[in-house]
Amino acid sequence: MVMHSLTKFISGHGDVTGGIVLGKAEPMGRVRAAMIRAGTNLGPFDAWLATRGARTLSVRVERQSANALALAGFLETHRAVSRVYYPGLASHPAARAGQAPHAGAERAPCCRSIWQAARSPWSGS
Repeated sequence: MVMHSLTKFISGHGDVTGGIVLGKAEPMGRVRAAMIRAGTNLGPFDAWLATRGARTLSVRVERQSANALALAGFLETHRAVSRVYYPGLASHPAARAGQAPHAGAERAPCCRSIWQAARSPWSGS
């Protein structure tokens, strides 16, 4: 089960207060039932705002990843910085072992899976 904030990260505009829970069908059924009982569902306009922001999520994450890599690369060569720990850099130990957790982050696979799940949140995928 994974939880994400819709408020800023997924929405991208800061105009929605909410969250999303994704997971396998059986536990999600219990979560959905609890959310309905508690009345925590978004209104139609808030849901539309969140969906609007989700459409640009992969582009935003790709740019964030590219900017983070550029900043890490710049800092790695800066004379006032002794060491940079960023898994996307070739100098990171995980990168040398071929196990960098952010390998391929520029293609934002997490965002594609979030978007697919958001299009069908009760599919159990």
